Amino acid sequence: MADKGAAASPEAGKDGQSGVSPADQEVLKGMNNLSAREQFDQIQLERERAASKAYEDLDKIVADSSKTQEEAAAAVEEQGRITATEERIASLQDKLVSDYENAVVKQDGDKFEIIVQADALDSKQAVKIVKLATKELSVKPDAVSVQFIQ
Repeated sequence: MADKGAAASPEAGKDGQSGVSPADQEVLKGMNNLSAREQFDQIQLERERAASKAYEDLDKIVADSSKTQEEAAAAVEEQGRITATEERIASLQDKLVSDYENAVVKQDGDKFEIIVQADALDSKQAVKIVKLATKELSVKPDAVSVQFIQ
């Protein structure tokens, strides 16, 4: 049988106090920001690792004497595309952090997910981000999606 005396008082929390001091609330907010920062850093690190691995795989093709000159040239060309894409992504992220606390671009093939840190994101802001991304990344709007993390 449940202990009816253990139930919370109906008056608890009615005065707007959560039982957490303002100083503790600031610490918690900082921890949440750190957690969000860690998420952004992790996403960026994963993208950079994937680009680095692809670049290294192409290096192996270039160095492989059994590959034709055409294969080696195609690998070098692809390395140039990877480098150019990474530079455009970095430029886009730099522009986004002027409006948002954090921003990162997640790439999946020819699709890009733009993730920004914001309390909320309205449709006008999302459209602005998509327009900026299509310009910076030289892609069509259907290749871009936008998400926010608090």
